[in-house]
Amino acid sequence: PGRTSVVISRGQETLARRASEGNTALHSGSLVFANSLESAIQLAAGDEEVFVIGGAQIYELALPRADRLYVTHVEAEVEGDTFFPAYDPAEWQRVEETHHAADTNNEFPHRFCIYDRIRTSPGE
Repeated sequence: PGRTSVVISRGQETLARRASEGNTALHSGSLVFANSLESAIQLAAGDEEVFVIGGAQIYELALPRADRLYVTHVEAEVEGDTFFPAYDPAEWQRVEETHHAADTNNEFPHRFCIYDRIRTSPGE
């Protein structure tokens, strides 16, 4: 609520048509569709904080540009074929961690963590 969500998709038929006409975005209320990470970042340029919500390929592209990570660590081995990319823990400082037990809404215990990128020099 109160923020614009940018969906990056190559599969949007309307988006593809508009992109071929030279448009890189399609606005629909608080949803904005873009055909690339670069277009999405340009659309969100005035926002204080931009959230990237996947999938794996988008995470891979966005991770080098991220200053902050919001990560849910599920305390279980689960099957899946899509994962958040590996990142170097030495580049990140955990600034917040909240533990959650399994309950009626969450099958597995999990931790929600916020990490800030460690900057080694000013302006980096």
